[in-house]
Amino acid sequence: MRARIIGLSELSPRDFRDWRELAERAIEPNPSYEPGFVLPAARWIAGDHVGLLIAEDANGWAACLPVRRGWRWGKLPLRSIAGWRHLYSYLGTPLVRGERPLRGALEALIGRADEDRSSVALVFDWLGQGGPVGSALADVLDGRPGNAVTCDAFDRPVLRRRAEPTYLEEALSARRRKELRRLERRLVEQSGLRCESSIAVTRRRRATTSCDSRRRAGRGVPVRRSPRATPIVASSKKPAPRSRTPDGFNCLRSREGGVRLRCSGTCSPRTRSSVSRSPTTRIASCSPGAQLEVRAVEAFHHRIEVNWIDSCTTPDNELINRLWPDRRRIASVVVARASLVGRSALAGVRSAASLRDRRRRRAALRGVASRLPRRVD
Repeated sequence: MRARIIGLSELSPRDFRDWRELAERAIEPNPSYEPGFVLPAARWIAGDHVGLLIAEDANGWAACLPVRRGWRWGKLPLRSIAGWRHLYSYLGTPLVRGERPLRGALEALIGRADEDRSSVALVFDWLGQGGPVGSALADVLDGRPGNAVTCDAFDRPVLRRRAEPTYLEEALSARRRKELRRLERRLVEQSGLRCESSIAVTRRRRATTSCDSRRRAGRGVPVRRSPRATPIVASSKKPAPRSRTPDGFNCLRSREGGVRLRCSGTCSPRTRSSVSRSPTTRIASCSPGAQLEVRAVEAFHHRIEVNWIDSCTTPDNELINRLWPDRRRIASVVVARASLVGRSALAGVRSAASLRDRRRRRAALRGVASRLPRRVD
């Protein structure tokens, strides 16, 4: 097993083929690191500063991590090779071929980063914890005591399949569910809008999908509306291949057409990821976002043959945190070089992470205190 770092402009046709095959055979799918997503995003966001950290053997690529060298990681002064995560990227788990053991491929990635004298650490940014890749990386780091630190951890909402559709019952109280049903009736009475769920790929999908809600990767997630979203999609010269499981769209529709769209993209037959567009102010009092999320949960259990859905949200998304009952741990892992400089840099990362956690806890306590009733004498 050998590893190398190669720029995107240096990739050969064989490299592109190996990259696509690795994305299809990855034991833990990540549409954010597939070629159909990385290449246009790098062109319009990062320029020529993105490369690939690759582990390969006689059978082709065994692991792949899009990386970016820099003197800073976030706000920390850290010379590092960091997994590339940008505005539209929600997951930083490297693509690893689904063959056991996974340890060899991850050790090759870390070893190649150790050989790079221009950096002192390898950063896995927003790595999914608890999965095959996260568990294998934890086993590798057990053999490097004191050379890694985990920071910026948070719990992301997910949906995991159950035998019975009890998702909303577990997440919401009976009073809240009753309130959502009342708002749905009011939505129909006031505006004539109704919630629709379409899982099959139909002509309506092509008619209601704008360039900012098309899938940005071959089997990836849709794009949120943003001034920077349009050129990312427009830069793809070839149409994205269809996924094995059709994408789904939930929308509020009237005679004039849909006014709000929620779309989901399949990254493998086992997982899905989702993104929603912002609501219109005309019907905001009826909670259209909550109505569409409820439809998405129902569609997940009854019509989508997948095991779980990743919400692809940030930690401060209150709506998804309230509606989706399950959680998935996401964290950033900093692996320092086995040297005095690496250990010193790691100590700085630990101190900065500890300080940031204390500030966040204080801010959370102040927020709770501000919501408490004031005492009146």
